[in-house]
Amino acid sequence: MSEFLTGDELLGASDLTIEFVDVPGGKRVGVRAMSLGDLDSYDRSMLDIDGDTVTRNLDDGRAKLLVRALCNDKGERLLTDSQAAALSKKSAPWLVQAVDIARRLNGLTKVAQDDAKKNSSATSEGSLAID
Repeated sequence: MSEFLTGDELLGASDLTIEFVDVPGGKRVGVRAMSLGDLDSYDRSMLDIDGDTVTRNLDDGRAKLLVRALCNDKGERLLTDSQAAALSKKSAPWLVQAVDIARRLNGLTKVAQDDAKKNSSATSEGSLAID
């Protein structure tokens, strides 16, 4: 049986996961598992809230994910949230690969969410899955 972490061990654990993608021009960028705060920010960015009405806003959806997930080799973000619209104008092929990685690393695929439900004794609403 596994031992349980203490709160200090949990908060002090190194849990950064980065995968790298080759981009045009012979360079690379990292795609990281986001912090919980970045994931919450991404979820909120996909919603339009007007009083009691909440609707999904898919405008620049993949770019909104990537500005939070693209990073350097140390895991530091490359872009700010406000740069999503500009990123959405870039060439799609390598960005689509980065999106697929970001979705997988951050549990934003249906498969990842189904796996998490199977492996968890608790239930939650979770983040938006986009397949």
